[in-house]
Amino acid sequence: MRRSILSSMLLTGGFALMLAALLPTVDCGGSSSGSEDSEKMPGDITIASPTTWSNKSVAVTGKITIVAGGSLTLDHATLLFEPEVEDSLMLEIQDGGSLHAVAATLKSGSGKQYNVEVHGTAAARFEAGSFATNHSGLRFYDTSTLTADASDVEEVQVHDKVTLNIQNGAAAYVVCFFTGNVTADYGSGEFAAGSGISRDISVKSAPGMAGSIHLANADISGFQLDLVGSASVSIAGGSEIVLALHLEDYVNSNFTSGITNVTGGSVDFSASGNPKFQWTNSQISAVNLYLGGSSDVIWNGPTTFVEVNAMDSSRLTLNGGVKLWANLLETYNTALVVLNGVTLLEDEATFPSITAEDKSSITINNVAATANTQVYRVDSGKISINGGSGW
Repeated sequence: MRRSILSSMLLTGGFALMLAALLPTVDCGGSSSGSEDSEKMPGDITIASPTTWSNKSVAVTGKITIVAGGSLTLDHATLLFEPEVEDSLMLEIQDGGSLHAVAATLKSGSGKQYNVEVHGTAAARFEAGSFATNHSGLRFYDTSTLTADASDVEEVQVHDKVTLNIQNGAAAYVVCFFTGNVTADYGSGEFAAGSGISRDISVKSAPGMAGSIHLANADISGFQLDLVGSASVSIAGGSEIVLALHLEDYVNSNFTSGITNVTGGSVDFSASGNPKFQWTNSQISAVNLYLGGSSDVIWNGPTTFVEVNAMDSSRLTLNGGVKLWANLLETYNTALVVLNGVTLLEDEATFPSITAEDKSSITINNVAATANTQVYRVDSGKISINGGSGW
């Protein structure tokens, strides 16, 4: 999904304009371990050789790119990202690059979530109590590798032929992508969350491809199953499941389904070339919806959503039967999302974040904002709030 780090506008009682500066690239070669407790690095950073940041906090305002032959070791260090827009790509590890975190922390310093992409044969390793937090996904592609050893990496995504090793009490929320014309049937308990889990899972990520998940005494808070294209997936005995539906050119003026209220059932969008999902003795705790193309959907619930994204010229209306964590609710291109009397949710870790980018629009009708609801406009995005309370 395209993300841009451009000027944004925060609406929380007043308007505060935040402009993203255009700054030059900074090349970091060799190693850096000076005696300063904290350091701020403006602009983009390219790492092309072995580099170490030790015993300090480093704040970065731009994107870090680790290229072939480059490596970044965080040794008892804190890497503080400062994205200006939700879900911004702040760290990219390219083919032949690597990241090694030892008792280190990666987190956001701006209150907005960042993401990390790992490509080719690149590798990332977190150990000795390292912590990656406040992000919207560590995204692994191609044949890249993650090792999380006695560390907490929060959300980690499985694409293509990647390998995840989560071990020795490491904690994660695992996102599995099933893309295209694939059929995958999983027996009882393969996608059951819990503590101290040891099992191997093969993810049929795309035609002719499979990712590998190796769990050895792992603490898994949940599994997210992303179904893209014509993927057909069935599970049994799952728990803490988030079903992520990617729908293109799908039209339904009265979608009513209690996906998150029943322990068995099916949803079938295959007539329009979209996914099919079936679950048995499994609890779907929430749904993520990614709507694209010329989709036009009115969703009545009763359904609990976490993330909702609308792209291209799609249209989505969520009515009063919907509960919405809205982490993240984002619109792009010329898409439109309308919230009619939905219930916004938040807890200590999650609050609604609503963003309209490009020339897209969000209309919020008769909705009560939670205490920490955040609303942003980017570029020519439009947000209209009518009635409700707390805005």
